[in-house]
Amino acid sequence: MTLRKTSKNLLKILLMSIPFLLAIIALSLTLGQEIIKDLTPSLTSFLVLNFLAYLFFLTIPIETIFIFYLFLGYNALLLFCISVFIALFSQVIDYSIGYLISTKSKSFCIVLENKKIKKYTNKIHKYGKWIIFLFNLFPISSPIMLFVAGLIRFDFKKAISYSFFGLLLKYSAIITFFYFIKAF
Repeated sequence: MTLRKTSKNLLKILLMSIPFLLAIIALSLTLGQEIIKDLTPSLTSFLVLNFLAYLFFLTIPIETIFIFYLFLGYNALLLFCISVFIALFSQVIDYSIGYLISTKSKSFCIVLENKKIKKYTNKIHKYGKWIIFLFNLFPISSPIMLFVAGLIRFDFKKAISYSFFGLLLKYSAIITFFYFIKAF
């Protein structure tokens, strides 16, 4: 392998690890600091982590943190409201970034005109609302889907409404499961 290929591979690895490093830093500066100081994790930390978790370039297992806060005794309805509305706020940002890239980048517009890409774009326009719903219902990286929806200029109202319903069902199911398990 040449030095040039090695350098490119190393650069790719470094770039791919940035979101993970940012997630670790975010967890360390919020929840981690409170745990080290023997403090009860705050709702501020929960809010910040929730916001960051729903940005498309970070990966934070927010469902796990949601359950952790339920175990700490926080009000389920309060956590539910924070989670759903902060997630939607973050996803609006994800959608907007994707939309801005698609409208401001001439090279991206050329890519969208490619026949193969256009075929997939058409499928996303056809089934996108259900994909967005499922990505939000399950612990899959739904922010990436909202980013892609913005890139292909998927209908904003549909994207956000299906995201909203998926989030409602996901967090309702988590709370129900939590109280069911806690009863035993």
